[in-house]
This record gives sequence, structure tokens and C-alpha cells, in this order.
Amino acid sequence: IDLIAEELEQVDIDLEKDCWVEFFVKCKSDKKDINDNVRFCRDVILKQIKELQPKIIVLVGKFVFDNLLGYKLSKKGLSTAGFDSWINECIPDFDLKCFVIPIFHPFYIKENEKDIAVINYWKNSFRLVSFYLEKNYEELVTPSFKIINTKEEVLENLNILRKKDCFAFDIETTGLRPDGNDILSISFCNQDFVFGFSWKLIAEKEVFDLLKDIFLNVNIGKIAHNCKFEDQWILNKMGIDIRGWIWDTQIAAHCLENQKPVGLKHLVYVKLGFYGWENEIDGFIKAESSANSNSLRHFDNYKLINYNCYDAYFTFLLYKKQLVSFDDFMLKGLNLFLEGSLCFSKIPLNPTI
Repeated sequence: IDLIAEELEQVDIDLEKDCWVEFFVKCKSDKKDINDNVRFCRDVILKQIKELQPKIIVLVGKFVFDNLLGYKLSKKGLSTAGFDSWINECIPDFDLKCFVIPIFHPFYIKENEKDIAVINYWKNSFRLVSFYLEKNYEELVTPSFKIINTKEEVLENLNILRKKDCFAFDIETTGLRPDGNDILSISFCNQDFVFGFSWKLIAEKEVFDLLKDIFLNVNIGKIAHNCKFEDQWILNKMGIDIRGWIWDTQIAAHCLENQKPVGLKHLVYVKLGFYGWENEIDGFIKAESSANSNSLRHFDNYKLINYNCYDAYFTFLLYKKQLVSFDDFMLKGLNLFLEGSLCFSKIPLNPTI
């Protein structure tokens, strides 16, 4: 506690006057009873949080993190392994309605006091606390997604899309590789304009031609999470080499924090505080191996497209959030990685490229 108090004082926060200090497990217990105590104490802590309505919750150490956040995240397919990857993050948690900042336990800091990287992480955690005290938590409210079923509606929305300066898009497929697999749906997003439709509608010539026109227009920026996946599939299934790629949120996340997870689920929770939109689809989307097909053909079509829209929407939000963190120099690096990724996407089709 003293070590935490010292660091808080450095950022003009008084531990006794400005903070509410609480222990996760409030009583002594045998190891065999610890799980029961954790469950009981978690309910008490959550009740206190609801009553106190804090602006920020600082989770001290892996044990507290695992039992306040990790238990729910692991149920939703988010890995909580590697506690280091959660340090120096300020999570706008959707359930707790406030910012959550995990920090190292003081015992860990004392054991690693000569490790400059660990100490820098430690001190920066408290600068984060100070910074976000001036911010207000804003609950993420997702817009209504348009799930489109007719050619006319698709054409109407694609014509709106072609007037935008950029958009994020996402596809859902029956496997990781284009050969021997199919695209099932596609979705697009620009801010609150989000729509998706079944890939079967691409068979309509007017739809195909309009989408081709959009994909080849270099003046309309294209955004995706792991763009080489979309790029390779569209080239394989439509014969179109997409022009106008401007952003890959996976590559951008790696440029910003190259030692942390860059999966979409992880980033959406850490940066936007949202999770669980994939609950129903998880059992269908996983295949036994990269060479096998998944079971998405058997999943409800409406729910599939809705899930698809979530992916495109969150990709666009991440793009907007990441964009402000890049200066001109960093953008040069991002563009280099983006071009390289797109080049690699062509190799399976043309090994001599």
C-alpha cells in the first residue's frame, strides 16, 4: 500500500482522501475454500462498485484481475493469460460502467526494482490513472445494423457507401483458405452507417458491378482487421485486386504495442470495453485445422450477418481510435507493413510475385 501511495502522490492523488481501498478476499481461508470465498467476495465487490460508482477501478495484481475481470472474459473466449499484456491499459468496461486499470502488484515491483521496463510500466500506470480522472466514461451504444435481403436494398446502400471517403468491411467464410471454401456474408461500416448481406446476392450482375466499382476506386479508403484475409478472398472469389487500402487495424495495433495481443476480440474489449457479441457463433466458426471447413453454413443466416456487421463496426471504431495515435513518421511505417501484408496475400495465387 505504501508503494502505491507514493506513486499516487507523484500524480497529485491522495490515497486516503481520494481513493477507496478494498481487498478482494476479506477473510482468511484454506486453499480448498478459496474458490467459494472468491465467488462470495466478488458479489460483495460488485455491489460496492455499483453503489460507489467510481470513475476508475485500479486492479492491483493478477489475482484481483483474474477474479474481477478474467472470470467473465475467459467464458467469452478472451484469453487472460499473460497478465503483462493487460498492464498500461485503461479499459472502459461495459459492465462496470467505468475505467479499469490493471497494475502490477507492489511485491512484483520490489522483486524487479532493477528492471527498467517494469518500473516504467509501473510509473506509467499511475500517470494513466491521473489522466483518466479528467475523462468521463461514455457507454458504447451500437447503432442499428441493416441486414439486407434484396438486390434493390443492396444497390441502394452500396450507392450510399460509394459516396463515403472510406469504410471498413469484413467477410465471413467457411474456412481460412479461399480454395475449397466460400464467402457467406459481407458487411460494411462508415461511422453509424452499417449494413451487411448474404454473399449470394453478389451473383446479381448489378450488385457485382457496383461492388467491383467501389473496390477498384482508389479514392475510397478501405479498412479491415487483417486486410490480407479480405484482399486474398475478394481476389479469389471476384477476380478483383482491391485498390485504396488505407488501414489495417491489426497491423496498426502491432505498431502501437508490439508485445500485446492484436486479435479483434481482445482489442475491442481493451479499447472499447465491449465483449460477447460472438457468443452464439463461437461453436460454429472454429474449424479443426486451417485446412478444414467450419460449420458456419449451419448457423442462422440473420445472426451470421449481424455478427458480421459487429466486426465491421468495431473495426471502423478501432481505426478512428488508432488514427489519432499516429504521426507522419509512424504512418510511413504502417504503410510499409500494409503494403508488405498485401503483397504476401498475393503469393498463394502467384508464387513468383
